[in-house]
Amino acid sequence: MDISIHTLDGLSDPLRTAWHRAMDESPEYANPFLAPEFAEGVGRFRGGAQVAVLREGGEPVGFFPYERNSFGVGRAIGLGLSDCQALVHRPGVVWDTEELLKACRLSVFEFDHLVEEQKPFGAHVTGTFASPVLDLTTGEGDYAEWLRGAYPRLARTTLKKERRLVRDLGEMRFVYDERGPARAARPHALEVRPVPQDGPHGPVRAAVDRRPGGAPLPGPRGALHRGALRGVRR
Repeated sequence: MDISIHTLDGLSDPLRTAWHRAMDESPEYANPFLAPEFAEGVGRFRGGAQVAVLREGGEPVGFFPYERNSFGVGRAIGLGLSDCQALVHRPGVVWDTEELLKACRLSVFEFDHLVEEQKPFGAHVTGTFASPVLDLTTGEGDYAEWLRGAYPRLARTTLKKERRLVRDLGEMRFVYDERGPARAARPHALEVRPVPQDGPHGPVRAAVDRRPGGAPLPGPRGALHRGALRGVRR
């Protein structure tokens, strides 16, 4: 197994294509937080963001995005925002944690929402919980029809706000990221921002990460060390 390290600000199209192929071939990795676009987005705003590319016979078969500080401490890419983390690889690929961390020059790797399939990291997980899933399958009809039937008051309020925005500002459309002259030409454009992260125990995080019953949202948590020290809870 050959492992090479790449920065995320210049990921080549062939590597991006191979990354998507690995996601397509393994259903457990079908998550936007595991996509190269998310890692590249984090890399634009966080220093030390890199990706380890695993190759077999010269062909890229695995991708491990992470953030590294000057002391060799690594964190899952987008830690604090991402709720799905993994080394994305094609089926059947075997990898070693010690070899991986050595290639990445990491003494520690922290994670908090690791995909269960990541068996090589298993010995370093300090907590494993069931992961909740939001199923938007509605059968016949579209989501709007389901929303009207299940939550009529919410549907009326939301649609009323949409009509008001269209009336006051014109037709709406969602753009993931737009900069430069095109953005400046629309002074009334609406921006969608993520919920601020105020630390693992802050009030915003508590509101977002807790279910109605008060239990914290699940996800494997731990830290992987190259030395004798085992996993620790964050």
